Amino acid sequence: MGQERKAAQLVTFERDEAICTKAEIGSRREATAMATASVAVRERNKLAARLGECFEHSTVLAVKNRTGIEYPWRPLRQWCVEHEVEAITVPNARYGAVRS
Repeated sequence: MGQERKAAQLVTFERDEAICTKAEIGSRREATAMATASVAVRERNKLAARLGECFEHSTVLAVKNRTGIEYPWRPLRQWCVEHEVEAITVPNARYGAVRS
């Protein structure tokens, strides 16, 4: 009777250990996936900012594409000055580099 009880306890212990190990592996996998996704999002935002397609900066052409209205650059520049937004230089396929 004692051996059967020890065997049952051993099986229960091994089962519980396997469940804990599986949960830990799952948590590590999830953490790794979240870290990888976070890095990808940061890289995407950095690239979008460099291309002038972010929320903080936009080129005249990007404004036209979004609104369907062509704005001269001078009123957009004036808006930037009034709202204390610094125009940065970004790469552009058509012109090489433009202010955004």
